[in-house]
Amino acid sequence: MSTPLRINTLGTRWEVDLSETSEEVADELRRLWRDAGDWSPDTCEPAGFPRPLEVVSQPGAGRVLPSFDPDDPTQPLPSVIQVSDDPRTAPYIFSTAITARGIMAQSGRLTMLHAAALAHPDTGSAILLIAPSGTGKTTAARTLGRTLSYLSDETSALRPDHTIVAHPKPLSIVGEGGKSEASPAELGLLPPRADARLAATVLLERRAGQVAHLKPVPLIEALIEAIPQSSSLPAQERPLSGLAEVLRTGEGVATLVYSEIEDAAPVILDLLARSAPGRLVPADYDVIEADDRRRGTAWTQAPGRSAPGDAEPLVIERAAWIEALAWGSESLVLNGPQPVRLMGLGHTIWLAADEPIGLAEIVEQVVAEHGPHPEAAELVRDAIAKLAEAGLVVFVAPRP
Repeated sequence: MSTPLRINTLGTRWEVDLSETSEEVADELRRLWRDAGDWSPDTCEPAGFPRPLEVVSQPGAGRVLPSFDPDDPTQPLPSVIQVSDDPRTAPYIFSTAITARGIMAQSGRLTMLHAAALAHPDTGSAILLIAPSGTGKTTAARTLGRTLSYLSDETSALRPDHTIVAHPKPLSIVGEGGKSEASPAELGLLPPRADARLAATVLLERRAGQVAHLKPVPLIEALIEAIPQSSSLPAQERPLSGLAEVLRTGEGVATLVYSEIEDAAPVILDLLARSAPGRLVPADYDVIEADDRRRGTAWTQAPGRSAPGDAEPLVIERAAWIEALAWGSESLVLNGPQPVRLMGLGHTIWLAADEPIGLAEIVEQVVAEHGPHPEAAELVRDAIAKLAEAGLVVFVAPRP
């Protein structure tokens, strides 16, 4: 039996059995993952690690990623990864699969974002580069990682103290023959720092012909951009406020507008030079936590009565939710995998429905906040119907 390949990534240690793969595939995986071989346990490592993992080569095999419930971190992690027998394609399948297992293991424990992460090699001040797949994160990590310590090119995990857990995976390079994997070392990237601490976050926005610059972005807009790039967010104890704190850390969040990432390097280096890791930009929102009776989960909605007829009293209250953030005129409510942004009447009505409230009282509050309207009652009814359809309010029996 060959010596297991030891991989420590995303705060999880794996002893990978390569005896059921070809020699070519095994050699390629060892070469590509040699930068992730530090066997010291991370402070955030879940119980039960290190774990064994078996890689099996099969002709034409693709990745096997079982479905899982992010609210159940105790579920068993699959112990076998099936890869192809082609050393050109097997590494990408393996990288995707072991990353998914790391995310599964850390579900509900760490804040995980689809983002590249790099740190200043002298200070450890780190930056997150958030963007959807295929929009420049790997290119940015490959370019900036020759000056900054490479932490990850696609999946970044943050501990509660906003230090970053390294995920020094091979980088996927798109060439004429398709995707290929390259190790950080062979690309000349600087090794990760174990003490990297978040100092700034940027949303990548590539525009042809633009001089690289940072553009301020309101926190609620940043959250709306970042949430689709998160993993297992509803499983977090404080999903919205926790992510908001990440985005408020250090210099906070901005959009990096650029044409070529090489030209943006001085902007990023200047941002890190003036950053203050550990500082929090002051919050401009209120956190609205659900009580025990109405604490929602990622996939369930609270049962409610059907909408009453026109002749019946209309009484509503908030449906189950996980967490919400409220600004002066809008709110962000998480009641499932993705949040709902409420503005105008929807925002006012949802806030008013903390306890059962009837139509007349709602209309009174809406008029007081938004001004009179000849069809105020009908507009409120329509807004309530939309909130109910989104699972944000439920119809309840009138109070005796």
